[in-house]
Amino acid sequence: MEPMRPELLQQAQQFFQRRLGIPLEELLLPIDSERPSGKSVRGNGVYTAIREARREDDASLPLGAWAYELKQADWDKVSDLAAHALVSKSKDLQLAAWLLEAQIAIAGFEAIPAGMLLMQSLCERYWDTLYPRIDEGDQEYRANILRWVNEKLLPQIRLLPISSSGRGSREYGWADYEQAKRNEQIRAKGRHGQHEIEGVTVQEFQAAMSATPTEAHGAQYRLLVDALEGIEALAASLDRLWGEEAPSLNGLAGLLEQIQALTAGELYKRGVRLGATRRDEKPAADIISAAAGAESGSGDGGGGGGAAPGGPLRNRAEAYQQLAVIADYLASLEPHSPVPYLVMRAVEWGNMNTAELYHELFLKSGGQLNVFELLGLETEQK
Repeated sequence: MEPMRPELLQQAQQFFQRRLGIPLEELLLPIDSERPSGKSVRGNGVYTAIREARREDDASLPLGAWAYELKQADWDKVSDLAAHALVSKSKDLQLAAWLLEAQIAIAGFEAIPAGMLLMQSLCERYWDTLYPRIDEGDQEYRANILRWVNEKLLPQIRLLPISSSGRGSREYGWADYEQAKRNEQIRAKGRHGQHEIEGVTVQEFQAAMSATPTEAHGAQYRLLVDALEGIEALAASLDRLWGEEAPSLNGLAGLLEQIQALTAGELYKRGVRLGATRRDEKPAADIISAAAGAESGSGDGGGGGGAAPGGPLRNRAEAYQQLAVIADYLASLEPHSPVPYLVMRAVEWGNMNTAELYHELFLKSGGQLNVFELLGLETEQK
């Protein structure tokens, strides 16, 4: 397994110390010498308390005749309960997953690399005794936790802000970008009204991204590089410990790579050269320094002659990342064209394993590709 960058481990230590008052290493210490993983906390109230703290009412649902104050999740309480249970009661993968969820809600993208390294370290150190236990070779309970991380955290991540313009009532996230693109495609097909979803336009989203300082885009890009490296580290450990049946983290990685490509596209427009992939060893300060230089020298963000390509492609991941950057750039120039969306879908396919790709292309669609579905448009019944 490829060694992890020492600075990523150090950042995780500092993240948990700053956010929880508990360093990463303390979260990983054995509960006691006789039972390193402690005891199960599924039935002693810890799970119940965390579930209640996580619970929140859906603000989009009608209240009817009975108006009441909507319950909001208490993410600080979730973090505190999960972290202290990991330290003093049980080495439990579900607790680590809930801690990751809570910290994403509190700290955003910064929580992902730290949370991934916590889960990876728990698996590496306590695999045989980690909760939930492997029952006679049945690893389904553990697999379900990782599937939950790969699938259920995506809506939360889509809402995280990726613009920092300082204008308007709020910043925009990936969900806004997807919605704006979908509405743009619907308008391009001449269909309006009920098919459109109220929200930000492509022009408003792009204006917010353009107003975001280059240094902020550079810092965001570096966070995403770290997050993808953390996911890759966990995935590598799962492959080694689990074998061919290891749950996939491609859904989570694929979403972050799309956000990373969008950020890279903004930096590229401003003359910031990025050759980074998820395994890049370039210090964060280098990217942020380059971004700051572009900010001071580019004025309105359209630098001199643009940046030259960063040399030959070094690996498969970098090739797909470049495709994603190209797709985003084309979409900004030609929002009505299907080409950039087809390229982005190809990038998504490239992040799937063989089984997922087979399911997507043959089982789900019966081998018949529908261009409207590829573009995210619903076909109308004739």
